Amino acid sequence: MSEYYCGLFSLMVKSWRQAWDDKLPFITVQLTPHAFAVAPRIWPNLIHQQIKATRTIDDVYMVTTSELGTYGNVHSLPKFPIGERMFITAQSQVYGKGGEYCGPIFKKAEKDGNRLRLYFDHAESG
Repeated sequence: MSEYYCGLFSLMVKSWRQAWDDKLPFITVQLTPHAFAVAPRIWPNLIHQQIKATRTIDDVYMVTTSELGTYGNVHSLPKFPIGERMFITAQSQVYGKGGEYCGPIFKKAEKDGNRLRLYFDHAESG
């Protein structure tokens, strides 16, 4: 079912924007890996769908929570770091205050002889 996430999320964003008659920015929260402890194959596919949504829907951003969470709980604890990350994202992307709001996200890989070169978004200094 995780393969439907991006499409369903896109429909939700579109319907909320229509209801509010506004192009609302969306800041979503990455689901934690701990939430899917009982079904570990679901989590990578779902995260891929969440990232795809941020790349294909205008003004949608995601804060990462991969190191946070409570085992077996889809609603991450603690809440403060998540709220802080959402604030940083809003300041940077919605209110134009600049600054990095997101950790590195894989972009592409290229083979270079016997080496593999990896490229990431949001890794300007890395």
